[in-house]
Amino acid sequence: MELLIESYAWIIKFFVCLKKVSLLCSMRILLLLALFLSVTLASCKSEYEERLQEARELQERYLVVEESNMLSPREELADELRDIQSEIEYLARVSGNEYMFFKDLNGNVE
Repeated sequence: MELLIESYAWIIKFFVCLKKVSLLCSMRILLLLALFLSVTLASCKSEYEERLQEARELQERYLVVEESNMLSPREELADELRDIQSEIEYLARVSGNEYMFFKDLNGNVE
């Protein structure tokens, strides 16, 4: 992200240094850069939300399998429970902030 912001700064400096570019043109370029940056930031959030939604679905599946395993314990169901838990933990690691991910997943909002 810092690299993206730094590259925007260099692009802005480049256009400021050009004497041939009018102020209106510079403002349009800055507007386009700002729009691109906002879309980029929004897509990062939606990716996090997608992972969180996937983890919620896995959590629901975990509860169903756990209930089935309580009714008639089988090794296959225990393996599936471990697989589901591993997948949820993987999604948390990939999210970048495991603590916040699990906090959001469990609905603990302060």
